Amino acid sequence: MEDAKRLAGQRDWNEKVMILQECIRFRPLLRQIAASFLDLPGEVENAVNRTIVAATKGPRVFASQGELRSWILRAVIDESQRRLREKQKDERETYGPPTPIPAEIRFATWLVGVSD
Repeated sequence: MEDAKRLAGQRDWNEKVMILQECIRFRPLLRQIAASFLDLPGEVENAVNRTIVAATKGPRVFASQGELRSWILRAVIDESQRRLREKQKDERETYGPPTPIPAEIRFATWLVGVSD
């Protein structure tokens, strides 16, 4: 019984090491994907790091390396989108909703653009 637990623990550890190695290997791609959603380099690094931590947590079994890579890419996209929504929500709370432009100003702006 004790040997079975130790072997299961060893297998889990080996899977986590393999997942971590894949994450490190694809880190430049993960950064590029996160950067397509986020502006600041610190935000990008944070999203990638959180994705890597999430990838190594929990008992996940992947049938192939391709399935693992797909999951990691999806995870970094989800994390980047979550951080972007959070940032947009914070901006709305800080600055309030956008002020609509009065119709007179919109019309005057349109007239200035019209030439004879």
